[in-house]
Order: sequence, then structure tokens, then C-alpha cells
Amino acid sequence: METETGKLATVLPVAGGKGGVGKSIFTANLGRALAAKGEKCVAIDLDLGGSNLHTFLGFENIHPGIGDYLNQKELSLPEFLIPVPGADLSYIPGDGLRPFLANILHAHKMRILRELTRIRADTILLDLGAGTSYNTLDFFRVWGLGLVVTTPEYPSIINMMNFVKNVVLRTIVKGIGDNTFMTDIIEPISKQSIDADVKTIPEIIDELALINWERTDRIRQQLATLRFGLIVNRVKKSEDLQFVNNVLAALKRKLGVNIEWYGSLFEEDSAQLGWHAPRGEDDVPRLTGLGRIADRVRQRSTIDQAGLVAEAQALQQYLEQ
Repeated sequence: METETGKLATVLPVAGGKGGVGKSIFTANLGRALAAKGEKCVAIDLDLGGSNLHTFLGFENIHPGIGDYLNQKELSLPEFLIPVPGADLSYIPGDGLRPFLANILHAHKMRILRELTRIRADTILLDLGAGTSYNTLDFFRVWGLGLVVTTPEYPSIINMMNFVKNVVLRTIVKGIGDNTFMTDIIEPISKQSIDADVKTIPEIIDELALINWERTDRIRQQLATLRFGLIVNRVKKSEDLQFVNNVLAALKRKLGVNIEWYGSLFEEDSAQLGWHAPRGEDDVPRLTGLGRIADRVRQRSTIDQAGLVAEAQALQQYLEQ
């Protein structure tokens, strides 16, 4: 995916373990934030069967989108781009004018993945559906880094953790292929919630290696490419973030993957603040949430996790003034 300058575009999927966490509005505003910082950005609604990204970008559902694209072969995916006024941002609707798209065919999924390479942009955001369908997991896992959105409520946190677990399991299952002995080992954990007392993924990987070392080594390499960025949305007070370090440690222990905390958005910040350019010094604190998340997405640098707590506390004080 190259821009006019020859630079490879970054494809960044955004997902959540459940609906109602503000994933689509976050995606829309992240696109605006990236565009405000000089990025050529494209947002694609892949929440098929429940598309609503257009709403948060100020559009009615009157434009053809992914659904229409999949029902014809004459047009390429970039031809469905809709410019967003006032920003170097475009988007592609999801269901568009074609309903009943919740379960697309494997061939359709592969066609979308191939066609993404024809979109010229700096960053391509994929607004994925809630839940853990194979299509959602595959759209998320193939790009390396993906963002997972949760709120501070316990059910939302558990659903987010289960989503990460299912991304890991999907990667393992695809690597196992038709080896039924290896499948028998992975199946029990796939039926349990992340908070169940079952074998960890590192323990499972060790067992798989005893059956087929070469295939397991390839699985290890694929798992090593997975990166997750955690977004905590709809925070009401900085104390709501106390769960983060424990959750990240639990995911590392249970799944063997590293998850970085990319930032948090306060309740007011979630819906209204952070994407626009500051008008002056007094407006700069509004960028603490979404603007800094956009910076981290662009830089892909190591994140100071402890500093995020200080940022959240500073923003809370600002909003309480």
C-alpha cells in the first residue's frame, strides 16, 4: 500500500470485544486527528451487518460501500472512497445500500484484503465489528498492530481480553492446519473464557511442539508479529485506570503476548474532544487523549506506560475546572 511518495501505508484495525464501547466514534475521530496532523487517512467500515461509521463522520447512509463493492466486479475498492469535508480524510461505508452482510464469504474477505493494497494513503483505519467472528479476527490479525477498545467496566474488560485471546487462538489454529492431534490440544482452551483456570497459551505451545516442532516454530514466529494497542474509552476518573497494569500482566502470562497501553479517553473527551487542532495554549490539554494516541500510532515508538496515568490525571483536572 504505497502513497504517491512511495511510502507504505499503515493499515490499523480497530476492534472491541463487545458493542457499545465507542469503537466507531473513536475510529472516526482518530481519522480526523491523523488528518489534522498531516496524514492522508482513510477509514473503512468493516462492521458488516452493523455499519455506522458514516454517522460519526457526518454522513447519511446513502452512499454505496463494501456491500455494493462485493456485489459487483467492475469497480475497484478505491472507487468507493467518500471525501470527508474539511480534512485529508476519506471513508468507505460498510453495508452501504446492501443489507444482510454480517457473514461474508471467505472469497469476499480475501478480495477485500487484496484490494486494500490499491488504496493510496498514509494510514488506513479498519473499523471492525464487535465479537470474534473469523472474518473480524482475520481482518485484525494480518496487519501486525491493531487497537482494542474497552471501557473501564468489568464485562467490557473481560470481553476485550477474550477478543485478544481469540486473535491468538485464530493465529494458532491457522498455523496448525489439518493436524488433528494438535487441534485436540487447542480445542479445550478455545471454549473457555479468559478468566477460567485453564492452561496458558505458552503451555499449549510447548505441548504442540512435542507433536510437530517445525509447525509450532512457524506458529511462534506468527505470534511474535502480533501487537496490540489498548485504548480505554469513556473514563470518568483517573482511578478507573487502575485495572490496566494488572490486565496487561494477566494477558502476558496467559497468552504470552505483549499489549501496550496506547492511551485513554475521558467520557467528554471520547465524544467531543481531541481531534481538532488546538487554537491556543489553553486548548492544548484537549489533545492529551486522542491527539497523543494519534502521535503514538504515527511514531510506533515505545510507550511510557506510567506517563499515561499522569496524562489522564492532568486531563481530569482540566475537565473539572
